[in-house]
Amino acid sequence: MLFVSSKTAKYAEILTAVILSHTFFDGTNLYVGDKEKVTDIYTKNRDIGIEVVQAEYLCDFLLDSYSKLSTRNGLSLDPNNNKKTKARVLSWSYNTDLDDEYVMAQFRARVKDKLFKLNNGNYKKIKGETDLALLSYMRVKDSSDAKNFIKVYKEESVNYERTFDKVFLIFSSGIYYLMDGEIVAQAEFVGDEFLSYQMTAKKLIENVKKQV
Repeated sequence: MLFVSSKTAKYAEILTAVILSHTFFDGTNLYVGDKEKVTDIYTKNRDIGIEVVQAEYLCDFLLDSYSKLSTRNGLSLDPNNNKKTKARVLSWSYNTDLDDEYVMAQFRARVKDKLFKLNNGNYKKIKGETDLALLSYMRVKDSSDAKNFIKVYKEESVNYERTFDKVFLIFSSGIYYLMDGEIVAQAEFVGDEFLSYQMTAKKLIENVKKQV
């Protein structure tokens, strides 16, 4: 069962929680959006905490288009420093051919941030396992894409003393469950299954907005 509260809950976190509650955490009560920050998703007694990292955002696609155009005009753009540039590129068209290299650069930076926080004691209120859910759903991906994401996670995790106990890699096509950087189980989404998860997440976040 899933419980969502407060305006702090984000769509990516709710969508991830919906998917996990229907797959590898079926039968487990998951909570999202507590005002007292623990992890993005957690169990009531805090024996399980799950942090969510989104692999790519719409702004990444826009920034990639902007970066290519800027390069052609003799300018440059650092893909890891995009905060000030987001507002400038919103008029550029959505780029469905976003370079994997650019996606991985963004993904690597976000994974490093989560690993740093884990080792810096940010999630110390979690009493048991601390997991990581990687959400990447803007383009259809398969097992070969999963290997690329896993490779980046492995390369970054070796630099830290503590790593996440479990990792869940979520695509629009299915979910992969990892331990020690290796796939131990996976589940493919059938038909409109992922779409139904998205619709559920949108309804939940709308209900939260109405309550605050």
